[in-house]
Amino acid sequence: MAAPVDAARVQTRVSTSSGIHTVNLPSGIQAGDLLIWIQAWDGGPGAITYPAGWTRFDECYVGGLSLANHPGSAVGFNGFALYRYADGTEGSTVTADPTNSEASNSLVWRITGADPNVGPRIAARTAGTNAPNPPLIEPGWGPVDSLFLAGFGSDSGGSGLGGNPSGYGNVFGGTGAPESGGVGCRGCSRQATATETEDPGTGFTISSSVGTFAYTIAVKGVADLPITSSPFDVDAVSTATQASSLEVELPPELEVDDLLLMWLTLDGFGGNPGVTTPPSGWTLLGSEATGSGDSQMVCHLYMRKVTGSEGTSVTVGYSKSAGTNAIVTRIKGWNEIDPPEVAFSEGSSATADPPNLAPSWGAKPTLWLALAGVNAGTGSEVTGVPTNYERPRDVQSQQGAGASVCARKTSRYLEAASEDPGAYSNANTEWVAATVAVLAGPSGRSKARQRSTVIH
Repeated sequence: MAAPVDAARVQTRVSTSSGIHTVNLPSGIQAGDLLIWIQAWDGGPGAITYPAGWTRFDECYVGGLSLANHPGSAVGFNGFALYRYADGTEGSTVTADPTNSEASNSLVWRITGADPNVGPRIAARTAGTNAPNPPLIEPGWGPVDSLFLAGFGSDSGGSGLGGNPSGYGNVFGGTGAPESGGVGCRGCSRQATATETEDPGTGFTISSSVGTFAYTIAVKGVADLPITSSPFDVDAVSTATQASSLEVELPPELEVDDLLLMWLTLDGFGGNPGVTTPPSGWTLLGSEATGSGDSQMVCHLYMRKVTGSEGTSVTVGYSKSAGTNAIVTRIKGWNEIDPPEVAFSEGSSATADPPNLAPSWGAKPTLWLALAGVNAGTGSEVTGVPTNYERPRDVQSQQGAGASVCARKTSRYLEAASEDPGAYSNANTEWVAATVAVLAGPSGRSKARQRSTVIH
């Protein structure tokens, strides 16, 4: 896979409050190129008619802002973001027709090598500032080669637009003098390899504090060979109780063919964890127990392929009442032919240590999960993150001394024949740990949603 390329870009200022605004497109447009258009409007343009074939990004409209901290103004301004996959008929300009006459400022990028099956993503925020700060974006397609755009629009009164976030280039817009028409724009880009998130950070500057909207846009690259798509950990939720059953919350926005992994930890208070009855349709991947007497505990790992009939929760039954908890992870882009594989370890120490795992498929794109369950309650949570792991999720059952357990989950993406995550930190007590491998699925099986943030 290769990151998309910022091939060309152009800025258009319309400084008079006129009717239809003609906006230049970058040179050299070819069929299949991705065009991204950011347009900032001074004041309130009202409803705007944009050309056919352009798609408005979700979550980018910065409409009708009352910028109380904007010196000398309380009218606000507007920002819009659109994109289009070129078909070769675009010509050299496009038009925007506002209901009300206002000035505008546009940035348009031409990008090559973008995945035509997965649209770009955006995260945006507004602020009154002289240092616009494009926000963190988690595009939701996992750690793949991507192009990131960072930029901002600024309301009237801004002058001396400059700077850029560290590592970004191809800077355009805002040449150091006040932008025409009382509204400014500035943008830049950078390529990234195998990156799951991006936070451009600060670096943009304006000589005075004005109303702004700042944005980060992610563009996914195309795989060199259409063999696999990266599996990625989208959501995780956790539930805990001390009872003879546990109603386990499921992650939101399930989609058909998603993979669900449920990590259950059960205390053996009284010397026996009892029998676990999983919900219908869930398959046991493995179990491990440790300890004896009141120190006994057990962990189970279950899986389920989403069918669309899951609802928002499932119930796990137990033959005795004791502290129990669950972490459920939703995974996309997995290989349904080769199910996940797991290796367990157990011990009594202050370092719950998921073991080495060498899955049967060898060195292929794989999502790895490091799981731990510990026989301890409040104040003795599992902490730390194994090197290169992220997206932690914690849970503990807090109902009573001697009958509580806690758990933790993290994940990473790596193409390797084996993986040994390393240890967590915990109370010096009994623990069970597991390493899970989830193989990447065929190209096109991953159905990443268009969203600017992910929940974990």
